[in-house]
Amino acid sequence: MIYASVTRILVTTGCCELEDARTTEVIDVSNPNVICNNLGPYPTKAWATSGGLVNVNQAVICGGWIASGGSSPPTDKCYDAVTGLEVAALLDERQYSASIVFNETTLLITGGSDEPMGGGPYFDSTEFVTPGRMSEYGPSLPLHTKGHCLVRVNESTIVMIGGELSETQTFFYTFDGSESDNGWTVGPTLLTSHAFHSCAVMTKSPKHSGPVVVISGGWDVNNRTEFLDLGTASPEWIQGNII
Repeated sequence: MIYASVTRILVTTGCCELEDARTTEVIDVSNPNVICNNLGPYPTKAWATSGGLVNVNQAVICGGWIASGGSSPPTDKCYDAVTGLEVAALLDERQYSASIVFNETTLLITGGSDEPMGGGPYFDSTEFVTPGRMSEYGPSLPLHTKGHCLVRVNESTIVMIGGELSETQTFFYTFDGSESDNGWTVGPTLLTSHAFHSCAVMTKSPKHSGPVVVISGGWDVNNRTEFLDLGTASPEWIQGNII
């Protein structure tokens, strides 16, 4: 799982039975030395997790499939990646979810599946997760999906990109900073299908007038990169380099 803040990238857990499936690292791209900060072993080997950095430096990781063999369902537990302590619980067991940091203390975790090995049906529900508090349901997604990606491009806009059952779709969500539901709108169509891909946002670029959403890779050997310049009057996805 890879999730990005403004200058830091959280990389945690992974498939399948490797010892690396218990590691969590933070990469600060503003650091010219680009040294990974390993936060120590995760409580259990896991993959298809979701989470982010809250309370400045607290890496909170939720859900995922516990790599213990067999066909067990995903977990609903959320752990502090440094202490290994359980700090919250999801309302639903889920894996292959996507998340963003909603505010300084809270994650928004979306979609996913509660079936063993990620089978369907998929969720359209979301949850606000705050360490030390009960989780609460958030606004529903525009469709049921997993393996999608979320980025927050400014204080009031989230972009949801791709995912299973929504491989070429983009949606925008606008909110006022609270947990109010102002609804989703349909965005431009991706050039190729993307699911289980990575995404990020460039807030500053000398070649663009506004924030630029970047997506790359994905399931089924997708080696395409695409860019969405939100500073243009009618944003459309454009092809980037092949990776």
